[in-house]
Amino acid sequence: MSDAIATRRFSSEDQRRFARLSGDANPIHGDPLAARRSIFGEPVVHGVHLLLWSLGALARQGLARGGVSGLDVRFPGPTFLGDEVTLRLQVVSSTEVKVKASVGARTVAVIGLGLTGSPPGPTRDDGGEGDRNLVPAGLPEDRQFGALAGSRGD
Repeated sequence: MSDAIATRRFSSEDQRRFARLSGDANPIHGDPLAARRSIFGEPVVHGVHLLLWSLGALARQGLARGGVSGLDVRFPGPTFLGDEVTLRLQVVSSTEVKVKASVGARTVAVIGLGLTGSPPGPTRDDGGEGDRNLVPAGLPEDRQFGALAGSRGD
């Protein structure tokens, strides 16, 4: 199986935003002069940014439902700014989803998710209403460590 599920080009502005959000300001990701002196010779996309984009694409396709029991990520090659990255399905089963991110014929990431819970597949479109249950309204409950034994839920 190798169906394309998403494509994207990461820009310099994407890099700046991700660096601000993540706190990773390594110049190899945004400074062409510093990156020129690196092994890659030019700025490279944050691997975690590529991973998060990939996980988002899987979620939008309904392929990461239920719980995640494991994550295996490999970055065999760099993704450069402006590269068109294509995310393709490799394996989809009730216990695993595996995708490969490529730039042309060059593999830049291989991501495997171990799954628990609902089998992967399309989700019903509820207009985003289902997302309201992911984060409860209000402030989080401040509980003492000793009171956590036997606790369950969100």
